[in-house]
Amino acid sequence: MARTKVDAILWSRKDKNGLCPVRVRITVDGKRAYIPLGFSVAKDDWNNRYDLVKDGHPFAASYNNTIKVRRESATSAINRFELDRKHFNATTIKTLIEDRMLAENVQEAKQPVRNGSTTVMNELKGIKKKLSRIEAKLSAMTALMMKQA
Repeated sequence: MARTKVDAILWSRKDKNGLCPVRVRITVDGKRAYIPLGFSVAKDDWNNRYDLVKDGHPFAASYNNTIKVRRESATSAINRFELDRKHFNATTIKTLIEDRMLAENVQEAKQPVRNGSTTVMNELKGIKKKLSRIEAKLSAMTALMMKQA
């Protein structure tokens, strides 16, 4: 059984706005992979004890929910691999979670677009192409893992 840990971290390298990006860190047997969550906060707005955004931040509830959902998703994936006794590493979990995130974005994008513009429709087509490539990649990864098992 692999030694695993999933936690949220504040990335030390600041973005162009001087804020620190928030990421989920997945550690499997000492090897790490990071999932960017798409938002950044000031160092003063980060609670190191609980690995969450402090309540005083205007988007704390939303950001903390995103952190919680991504951590739970990673932990669930790890548990599933361990239950099935399949080999996995931090990168495998990261790829799986990022693919899920993209699929969720595609599902949101499929919702009816009111007053849709050509730009939005072109973006949807691009997202569909990316999803197809990711689905093919995920199928290949699944087949490879099944061979290893």
